[in-house]
Amino acid sequence: TTQQPEQQECEGGACPVAPQPPQNAADDGKEVQQPPPPQQSTGIKEDQVVDAANRLAKSMDVDQSLAMAALSATSTTDDNHEQRWFHEEAARGMIQQELDMIGGIPANSAEVQQLHEQEGFDLFLSRRALAFADGNMDDARAILLADQEDEREEEEQQRLQEQEMQQQQQAASTAEGSPKDIFPTVTVDSKIDPTQLGASEAQSDMAAASSAKQPPMPQPAKKSEVVFEASTAQIQELVLES
Repeated sequence: TTQQPEQQECEGGACPVAPQPPQNAADDGKEVQQPPPPQQSTGIKEDQVVDAANRLAKSMDVDQSLAMAALSATSTTDDNHEQRWFHEEAARGMIQQELDMIGGIPANSAEVQQLHEQEGFDLFLSRRALAFADGNMDDARAILLADQEDEREEEEQQRLQEQEMQQQQQAASTAEGSPKDIFPTVTVDSKIDPTQLGASEAQSDMAAASSAKQPPMPQPAKKSEVVFEASTAQIQELVLES
């Protein structure tokens, strides 16, 4: 037989609360830890996003800029917002959705021909813009112009980054230049024979030394002081006396 649950009597609209089952002794007074949530795939880092965009563009036959936009739209960051991750499969799914939407816009439609043939926009991008704008020409044109502006800004930013990198490399090369010459540059007269420099100096020294040791030469005497004039008789007398 099935046992009927015991009915509780309520007085004045208030019913007694059913007793709670006793807690496990091991969990008494302790916080029950919940299992960690399943970790999602981290994806690829920013330095690999260009290769991923090229793979998507080639495999899905779309422009590389469209693949890059899909990767950027589906990217995520970690809890500290320090690392950005890109998810190739999520980007592939987004691109496929866009391709399905674009398939509903015939390439030979009057709107596509207006944007592509007369206004010069890309054929694929014109169909894409019309798909997002639900066929509205003004909205589609605004989308195309905004995409062109974004592309110009990205190219300018890339150019500035490359220019800054080149300036840093030039500054590093200048700082690492050849060491300074510690010996001064001496200019030598072309008329001087370097092989005779030592001999000339020695001769000058010897001449100065000899001139310091030798006494000065006597002054030349006058004729009246050294020559005696006498007659023949005087000479004979002087000889006899001697």
